[in-house]
Amino acid sequence: MTHRLLPDAMRSWLVSACGLAALGCATSVTSEPCAVPAPTSEQQIEAIRIRSPLAAVVLTTDVDDLMAIAKQSFADAQRMLVIASGLGRMEIVKSLLEVGIPANSIDSEGRSALQSATVHGCPAVARLLLKAGADADLADPDGRTPLFTAVAMSDEELTAILLEFGADPTQSVLGVPVTDIARNSGNWEVVEMLARAIRRRK
Repeated sequence: MTHRLLPDAMRSWLVSACGLAALGCATSVTSEPCAVPAPTSEQQIEAIRIRSPLAAVVLTTDVDDLMAIAKQSFADAQRMLVIASGLGRMEIVKSLLEVGIPANSIDSEGRSALQSATVHGCPAVARLLLKAGADADLADPDGRTPLFTAVAMSDEELTAILLEFGADPTQSVLGVPVTDIARNSGNWEVVEMLARAIRRRK
């Protein structure tokens, strides 16, 4: 969720970052693996294939065949982890982690698997990555962190998970403290989560 009080640079980043291969942005937390359902129509999958052939492969290929592909290229395996994390394909994420693909893997744009899971509203995947050692504060090349994303989207569940695994509640992104982002969003539960986390650090 973007908010009119967010700085323009943050708002435009969320618009562009939300939507791995045109999936769209999470606006709520559901009981499903991700808030954004994976595309299923042939038209959606073809649009993804044009933009990112590897994303289409991750979306449409079973786990065993994907693992065979992953064994051929470590770089592709890392990208697969980022993509699968955003698609909520838990079985693929688990399999890649089990064969030693780093939880902190990044794609060609510098986005981590954890950031991908956060952008697409995938709390179960985020927790799995964090348990496997993902850095809760790993920023992208522009300094944006998973906690920034969760707070800017007013995602209470992901905010809580990231703080549970040690994300820094005092961090600033693009010169703006995440606490200010939370207050501007009007989500007072997220504001209080951050305040409690700050108090625990003192």
